Amino acid sequence: MPTAQKRRIADLQKQAELCFKESGITEYKAETIVLLSYCLGMSRTELYIHGDTIVGEQEYELFSQLVERRSRREPLAYISGEREFWSMDFMVTPEVLIPRPETEYLLEMALTHRNQQLPPGCILDLCCGSGVIGIVLVRELNRSVIATDISHGALAVALSNSRKHGVRDRLSFICMDLLSCFTEQPRFQLIVSNPPYVKAGDIAERLEPEVSQFEPNLALDGGTDGMDFITRIVRNVGKLLVPGGDCFLEVGSDQQREIDLLMDQEYCRQTYSILKTYKDYAQRLRVVHLRKR
Repeated sequence: MPTAQKRRIADLQKQAELCFKESGITEYKAETIVLLSYCLGMSRTELYIHGDTIVGEQEYELFSQLVERRSRREPLAYISGEREFWSMDFMVTPEVLIPRPETEYLLEMALTHRNQQLPPGCILDLCCGSGVIGIVLVRELNRSVIATDISHGALAVALSNSRKHGVRDRLSFICMDLLSCFTEQPRFQLIVSNPPYVKAGDIAERLEPEVSQFEPNLALDGGTDGMDFITRIVRNVGKLLVPGGDCFLEVGSDQQREIDLLMDQEYCRQTYSILKTYKDYAQRLRVVHLRKR
């Protein structure tokens, strides 16, 4: 156990930064501040002002444990149990994919480019995970949403988040494999989905340890070419959209060729009046937009 002098906030900050840097964590300074703030209940400014303050033994032990977990590359969001998304704090656990800015862009495109001429209708959050998409849609559109996922654990997290953000009465949850429980009858005006789209071989070989070792494989693995779920959705979602209804899918930045081939199929050209892709702010492919004829 370090002496009290070595338990100053400033010293703990330096020790954690060094530990994180040696572990290969790129944003080691920023993440140290986040963990210190989480453990001590202080803002960044307060940590700086009170750098000479001695940390209590209990707080020191907690901070040391969390630093050790992060050094093993466990995601910071799983350690703190929450992640900010759409300017709201969401509960996250290892049962769900950690919400990312790419999915915020998906929502921006859906809210901007959806068919606003249609009367209010059903909305679907497909592969809902932590529930961020459905919850944002409820709040932004003031409409009820159905959210589905194959994982019971993910649905439990989404349910907790819906209660946290006061939308439980407008968000319904169904445990199912993609569209399997819906009859082939047009009912949805808007479908938004972030399905698994990572190539199976890339998970261990190309993704950061935080993702490959800790995030749920079920939410990542899109099959050999990453297109398994995207293809199933594109080929079947047209049966569930009302005429003029929209589907927005998040896809991988390296899937342009596969997406183009899929969208060029006769079924797609006959079923959808809009077949578009959108690039994100880094000019990388990110969203597919389909509109039912």
